[in-house]
Amino acid sequence: MKRERHDRGLEVRRAAFAVGHSCLARAATSRARSGWGEDGLRSEKRVSLRHPQTRYARGRQRCVLTVDPSNVSRADSRQREESKVSPWELVATLATIQSPWMTIILERLRNHESALLDYWRIERADSLVILTVHRNRLVFPKMQFRPGIGRATLDFPGGRVDQRSLIDTAYDVLLRELGIARSDVDSLQFLNDDNDCDDRGHGSGWLINSSLSNQRLIGGVAVIKNSVMLKPEYLHDRAYRVDDDGNDIRTLLQSELECLQCRAVLMDWWFSTQTGCLQHINKVVLMESAACDPSQHFSFAQVGFNYVAYLHSKRSVDARALNARVWDALLDKVAVTPPAARDDEFRVLEVGCGVGDMCVRFLTCARRGRRKLRYVLVDNKLENLEAARRGLLRLLGDKALARSPGKTHVSRRADSQDRESVSVSVAGDHSVHAKASFEKRNAAMDMQICVGESSTIGPACIEFVCADALQYCTRSKSSEHEEQENAPFDLLIAAAFLDLVDIRASLPILFSCLKARGMFYFPINFDGTTHFSPSLHEDEEIEQEFHAHMDMVNESGATVSQSRAGRKLLEYIPRAGGNILCAGSSAWVVMPSTGFQTAGPRYEENEAYFLHCILSFIEDTLSGSEMCSSKIDQDTVMRYIQRRRAHVDAAELSYLAHNVDVFGTVDVPMRNK
Repeated sequence: MKRERHDRGLEVRRAAFAVGHSCLARAATSRARSGWGEDGLRSEKRVSLRHPQTRYARGRQRCVLTVDPSNVSRADSRQREESKVSPWELVATLATIQSPWMTIILERLRNHESALLDYWRIERADSLVILTVHRNRLVFPKMQFRPGIGRATLDFPGGRVDQRSLIDTAYDVLLRELGIARSDVDSLQFLNDDNDCDDRGHGSGWLINSSLSNQRLIGGVAVIKNSVMLKPEYLHDRAYRVDDDGNDIRTLLQSELECLQCRAVLMDWWFSTQTGCLQHINKVVLMESAACDPSQHFSFAQVGFNYVAYLHSKRSVDARALNARVWDALLDKVAVTPPAARDDEFRVLEVGCGVGDMCVRFLTCARRGRRKLRYVLVDNKLENLEAARRGLLRLLGDKALARSPGKTHVSRRADSQDRESVSVSVAGDHSVHAKASFEKRNAAMDMQICVGESSTIGPACIEFVCADALQYCTRSKSSEHEEQENAPFDLLIAAAFLDLVDIRASLPILFSCLKARGMFYFPINFDGTTHFSPSLHEDEEIEQEFHAHMDMVNESGATVSQSRAGRKLLEYIPRAGGNILCAGSSAWVVMPSTGFQTAGPRYEENEAYFLHCILSFIEDTLSGSEMCSSKIDQDTVMRYIQRRRAHVDAAELSYLAHNVDVFGTVDVPMRNK
């Protein structure tokens, strides 16, 4: 039985580490050791600790079992272990210090070896910590100063448990720290409020420091009604999304939530709210698999929202949308343009590269003869670059290695700087060499994939950089070394990127990376149309509010119209020194088709998943944040999204979004002025 639980713990931990949930994996291991069943459900609520020992806790006058060694109920196990440990004898009370907050007691005790010990202990009221969920996000009160450490920290609402009922105490905490009234709460539950309750209805809780104090921690979860507008004056400036990929939960645990009590409640709730630890991790593994393999078909119900999977799912949508005339103008210009570099190397910079789809299109379509190619992909998300790397290795492996499949060697090492280096090399003339360096602390990425001259796509070196695109361009412009590494680029690509930034401020920075008469290609820029069919009476109001929230206010106080980025590009590019040579529409059109050998209509490839992601964007924009000033009733938004998701599941929803593609040149970039 012990061996089975140990193996189950290893299985949980390996699965969690495989998808990057290292901080949650430790909790998963602990839970597996404490009695997770094969179906992923807990056999008990208390999380057991690692060492199979017991010790006497004076504060509660009983033993604390730190590991349950058998698959029996907690009560039976505890009684059996308590009978083996003799309580320490109280000889005398030497001192007592009382305050409204705690009582400090010095006692003389005789332990099980008959030795006399002078022992300090503290009696304190139990602690209550409440996770607060609003519109599928965890919300926090403003950071508070903590005299114990001399600075402010981020904490969930909490306080002492007094003589009132636990429920009344919880509602008082919510009102005091978040301004949430009892009528605003949709549900309130306690994580460790089991059958071990006292006469005030208090659950047994978790012991905080049993050798010193009798204080316990009780965790609660309050779900606030979606229709409630929270008061900004009470709130921390960020809310944390609760979704299946757990990215925001991981951010909290890794870098932002320092309080051990808050962390314990969050981790217990996070695993408890899934369908079981193993089942949750299996879902995450499926989600990561979908993100890694774009050919795999997956559903939103299986995977949930994952940004990398979303980028893969829109590949077929983009392929249909790209304006062929603009694309052909780019390829024709590339074929006749001499490179800026002295070594006859044609240099391409792509910002906001996502999962590398545009790089694949360029490598397979561009007519550049046998000129060397240096293609730099920049993205601020490490997971996007990892997916791009995998996709390009598949592409280059097929093309460059088919003729001479040499022996593959993979080596890994970790040095004292906590860096991991990975190298992949394949022997033979058609070698693919991949060199990667990952800085685990700041999620930076610096990697190259190089293809030899005899490959069918010609000699190429592809670089991956994890950085903010505009900061990368600024560094490249200001560098004093321009011979090789920072020579100006011949072509700048920004696909579905400029509608996310301040276009007017960003264009000069982006153009500064280009040589004189360098080219730019800006496809898939949103231009103010979102349409769903069949029509609902809320469509117009939802669309207007969604577009309004896309627009931003820049540092000078001017409104930046990102919802009409396509038409704004036509205005701002000439002002930034660019010449537009070709432009055209690139609308996203997704609709079910009956042209498949299946009964009834269905969507192409993973486009049903793509539609669910679009609905998630709308839902998050209009109802995802308590800071959101949406004029639409939140219940209306929720009902609208539910109806639209049902349309997708029934293969009845059609979607149209208008975009604009632009191609041109820059006569004299800013770096040369």
